[in-house]
This record gives sequence, structure tokens and C-alpha cells, in this order.
Amino acid sequence: MNSLKAIEKDALRRRQTYKAVLSNPYVNEEHLWPRVADQALVVQLLQKHVLNKVAQLRAMGTPLDQWPLRVHTEFNDIYNWLQDAAPGSSALLFACNKDADIPQVLMQQVPLLAAVSKCAVTLVQLPRGSLATVQKSIGLPCGLLLLPQEHADPAFMKQVAALTDPQDAPWLQATEYKPADVKLVKSSAPLK
Repeated sequence: MNSLKAIEKDALRRRQTYKAVLSNPYVNEEHLWPRVADQALVVQLLQKHVLNKVAQLRAMGTPLDQWPLRVHTEFNDIYNWLQDAAPGSSALLFACNKDADIPQVLMQQVPLLAAVSKCAVTLVQLPRGSLATVQKSIGLPCGLLLLPQEHADPAFMKQVAALTDPQDAPWLQATEYKPADVKLVKSSAPLK
């Protein structure tokens, strides 16, 4: 049998913790990233169609505004493009979400940004270690590379889209409004 002092000491050693009872779908990130069928092929296609061209343009010293290929690598630039994009346009958004150098807090927001964008965004996660490969050609400060449709080869866009599953976020789909069923209960409370 325990004494009261032993119980009090045991209680002092423990601390109260709180755990969410309901899961929040907005941070359940492992289900938000679409599956890529052949990630190695996607990296090869990205290298051939985008990164080699970017490396050549950088080696020649061509100013960014004169590039025939427009890529977005800054988080704020990508966010603004996704927000201001025309509804009929599309883009590929490559993410190095499995690399350790990229902050996960930043990466948790990317699938939601892609899902709520007005344009059709194909979210493509690259395999672990691909950040170093991509950074040889272009600097990726936040591990993201957005390639708009008007600056990409259509065959490349189709190949990557075919290898990537569509993004699924059912709670962001339009739902039918149901009015709340409010009921009143007659009760009494003591007067003060």
C-alpha cells in the first residue's frame, strides 16, 4: 500500500499532456501528397526538359527576364502565381518534400495551396536526395519548383501528369449546405 506522500511525489513527477481527439485533415500530410508511379523517371524527365536548359541559360549569363523558360522557385513567388493564375491554366509543381534540408512546416502547406488554386496544378513529389540534383542546375531555397504550362513542353507535361495520381482532398470539395436543426430545452436556473 502506498502512503500519501509517495502518491503526492508520484503526482509531482507526472505532467499533464493533451492529445487531439479528432484528427485535423489540414495537417494530415501523408494523405495529401499524390503518389508518383515512377519517381526516377520523373527526375530524368525534369533533368532533360527543364534543368539542363536552365543550367545552359545560367552558364551563358542570360538575364532571367530573357529566359524562354520561366520557373518559379521562391515560396512567395509560387504562392502569388497559384493565387493569381487564370482558371484555365495548368502547372507542374515539383516538391523535394522528403529531403531533410527542407522545413516540414513549409511543406505541409504546399498540398493545400495546390488543391485550392484556381488553376490545375499537378503536384509532383520528388524522391529523397533529389534536392541536391536539382540544386546543381538551379537554386531551390525552399525545395519547390513551379513550371507554368505556357513555359513547358506539352509532351513533358503529359508524361509527368500521367505518372502522377490526381490530388485528393475530399473535404475541400463543394458540399451541400444543410441548415442546423436547433432545438430548445425548457430549463430553470436559480436567481442570484
